[in-house]
Amino acid sequence: MDSTDPLGPGEGLFTVDFYRDCWRVLTSEGLLVQQSESPLLHLPLLQSMHEGMREAGFENTRTLQFPLCVYPSGWWTATIAGNGDLTVFREEDAYNKSFDTRYYNPEIQEASFVLPQFLVEALPD
Repeated sequence: MDSTDPLGPGEGLFTVDFYRDCWRVLTSEGLLVQQSESPLLHLPLLQSMHEGMREAGFENTRTLQFPLCVYPSGWWTATIAGNGDLTVFREEDAYNKSFDTRYYNPEIQEASFVLPQFLVEALPD
C-alpha cells in the first residue's frame, strides 16, 4: 500500500489498530506491504512500523530498499508483514515473466532486501 505519508489524516494508517485490521482480514498466507519512507530521514517510523505490525499479530516483518529519486533523500523503503517465511519469493516466475522490464529482474528483487548495517542493527530480525 502506498496510500499516503504518515501525516495528518494518514497517521491512522501507521498504527497498531490499522495493522490489526489488516491482519484480521488477510489469510494465513497474506502479506501487508506498506511504504515506509526514507531510512535516512525516518528511521524511528520504520522501527515503530515493525513494532506495530508485530504487536498486531504478524509473526514476521522485513524491510526492502529501492531508489526513488523524486523523493527526499532519493532512497525509499517498503516494509512487509506476514506470518510465513518472508525470505522466499517466486524466483521461477520472476525469471519467466511475460513482459519486459527495464529495471526489475530477480537479482534486483533479492538485492532490495540487503540492508546496510545501521538498518540491520536498528530493525528486528
